[in-house]
Amino acid sequence: MIAKLQMTFQKYRLTVVRMFITFSILAAVFPLRAVADEEELVKAIKERRVEEAIRLIPSCDDPNSVDEDSHSLLWLAIHNNLPAVAASLLIAGADVNKTSQAVVARDVSSEYLNAKGIPVPQGKYNMKTLVDYVPLHEAAQTGAEVIQVLIDAGADVNLRNSDDVTALHRTKDLAVARLLVKNGASLNCRDRWGTTPLQSAIKASADVSDCVEIVAYFLEQGAADYEMEGENLVDYAIHHSAPSDVVDILIAYTLAPNSDDYSFSREGCGSYHVPQALECQRIALQKVTDPQSYLDAISLFTMAIGLDPGLYPSYLYIGAYYASREELEKAVELLSAGVQYCPGACELYVDLAHYQKVLGDTEVAMRTLSSITSENGIGSECLAKAYYNLGNLLAEDEQLEKAIGSYSKAIKADAYHLKARRNLIITLQRLGKADEAIAQASALVELDRRSEEGEWAAQFLDQVQ
Repeated sequence: MIAKLQMTFQKYRLTVVRMFITFSILAAVFPLRAVADEEELVKAIKERRVEEAIRLIPSCDDPNSVDEDSHSLLWLAIHNNLPAVAASLLIAGADVNKTSQAVVARDVSSEYLNAKGIPVPQGKYNMKTLVDYVPLHEAAQTGAEVIQVLIDAGADVNLRNSDDVTALHRTKDLAVARLLVKNGASLNCRDRWGTTPLQSAIKASADVSDCVEIVAYFLEQGAADYEMEGENLVDYAIHHSAPSDVVDILIAYTLAPNSDDYSFSREGCGSYHVPQALECQRIALQKVTDPQSYLDAISLFTMAIGLDPGLYPSYLYIGAYYASREELEKAVELLSAGVQYCPGACELYVDLAHYQKVLGDTEVAMRTLSSITSENGIGSECLAKAYYNLGNLLAEDEQLEKAIGSYSKAIKADAYHLKARRNLIITLQRLGKADEAIAQASALVELDRRSEEGEWAAQFLDQVQ
């Protein structure tokens, strides 16, 4: 072990081994006051005075001693990213797996307290809690060099703190993650809250770019998928505001979990990625009814049509979102593109015409609805809805004959479109075509007398006959 440690910190200072041996001999011949030396050693480490710290280590009675804040000497060396000092302490007998603890006041979340069995409302709380100072965990946030020092000294790469967190949970450095996994760190261990290292990396990716690569690396190394409260990996990433790159990686993983490459990206793709798009839309449809995840759903719908512009439901939801924000021009622009990619999606024409009408472009709205034909592959029920809406626009514009034609087309497409039948009767009456209105009313009563429209038609017949 000592040979490995000596080789490790040779790269930092070639004379460090000689210094350590020399200071050890001097300490034995001229012993110094232990307490004073420990205080000086702590100060030297905190001030990053490497040579002085190494000089003081041999005269320290206990290389496992802690400072007034319960930080061990080894933890302090790691915290200050001093691999040579850490190696010297380990040679002097510091326990690489020793965990020190302290009670400190800090902000904690309600999730943390609930996991501890302390039920509290949602929010942040400042309270005294037990904090663990684990050398390897601190090294996981410091860098690969100091991690290597600890591993060479026999560190337990799966050592847990009192919350069952491991070093792999805490790292945000790809090189550290690789080193830990290479030396046996468990990818699928869970902490007190059931969180895996993969989930920790997903959450951290919102703020740390290196975690995007860590997510891909963990998946490539066999990190298992999970289900928690109905979420899958993609849901989890979106819920924790992970960047789109991470969502892309997780979508690719969801579609091909046995792959060894999750480098999927939307950028520069020459063809539409239909499976990924469908997965985005599927998750969005699950989320869109929940007000708390509504914006997440809109983001997913946007991603879906970016991957495959032929997914018309996504256009409808994004258009409704723009309309709710009174950004009708954006809604019109979006749906205008949608009808080009989805000529058979009647709902797109109907919503587009509605937004055009609200913007005051009634004639444009009429043209939009008039462009719908059965040749587009549109089903009869939806076709009837489009003709009905066109009839309403024509009637409002006093183009009554054309309105009658549209209502008739709606009824031909769907004989049970009762609203079209009622409006046809009203329009015929407005044009003075009483006999035709009565005939249509009689047909409506015979078709469905119990419906609201059927009852209205019966009252109409009572009044005119």
